[in-house]
Amino acid sequence: MKLEATQFLDISALYGALLTNTNGAEFYVVGIALDPTNHIIVLELQDADNNSAGGVQFDSIKDWNCQFNPHYHALRRPSL
Repeated sequence: MKLEATQFLDISALYGALLTNTNGAEFYVVGIALDPTNHIIVLELQDADNNSAGGVQFDSIKDWNCQFNPHYHALRRPSL
């Protein structure tokens, strides 16, 4: 998918998203944490069997696929 111009997505759109890593393993986003000191966003993951899969830093999943939860699909422009 090619996005035109700068697009923004509310971070809550990640809740319930299905992530697939480069090895084909699938995980659901069940939580989002922020480390404000180091400017790091951590996604808390759960596998398909509802087992905790730990956390992954958001900037480390650039090559993963993401299927957003249909309840959070609205792209928006930031209000300035």
